[in-house]
Amino acid sequence: MQSGSSSWNFAHLLQIRSANRPERYDYGDPDINLARHESPEPPPYDLSAINSTHVALIYTANDWLNQLDDVRRLKEHLKVKLLDDYQVLDETWNHMELVWALGTGQLVNPRVLDILNKAHDDKNANDNT
Repeated sequence: MQSGSSSWNFAHLLQIRSANRPERYDYGDPDINLARHESPEPPPYDLSAINSTHVALIYTANDWLNQLDDVRRLKEHLKVKLLDDYQVLDETWNHMELVWALGTGQLVNPRVLDILNKAHDDKNANDNT
């Protein structure tokens, strides 16, 4: 394995996809996993432990990396209210279209700005209490 963080991140994404659940990084060696995770196998992430009130989901139906079943499972485990839960309805969109498609300026960016404004407003409200 190369030492760059991008290589590790990509390998981790492939592991998660293969395991069909979000879990800690698998070092490929039970002894290393045991030292890092106190388990010979990588433990799953406890999604119910996410307590941030600044969570928003923007996703597509045709995403090879983040499939609708993944989004559904994530929402089932989250205990926090989402700032936004938005599925782009264009069936041709995949993972990268959320950033690079011509329609991003109309379909995604305004929602992202709204999310950022909500988070900013919430922070200001909390700072003033």
